[in-house]
Amino acid sequence: MSKNNKTRQHYLLCLKEFKVGVIVTAIYISVSSAISYFLGYGRDPNTIKLIAGIPDWVFWGVIIPWVLIVLFTTIYGLFIMEGDEK
Repeated sequence: MSKNNKTRQHYLLCLKEFKVGVIVTAIYISVSSAISYFLGYGRDPNTIKLIAGIPDWVFWGVIIPWVLIVLFTTIYGLFIMEGDEK
């Protein structure tokens, strides 16, 4: 394989990983923001429930999406992402 072709293959692999990262991050930010907004904004403070000492909207809108994105990143990095060793 020529150096130019190898560089092109490496570039395409990096571009694919970049696109996955951008799309997943955009979805994460959108979902987290939407959940936090709809569950927390303009809400009567007396109706807020606590889950493990954390307001429910923070638990569902921040902590759960964060845990899911960490799990996705770990699984993607360990099992799905391709290296350029080929």
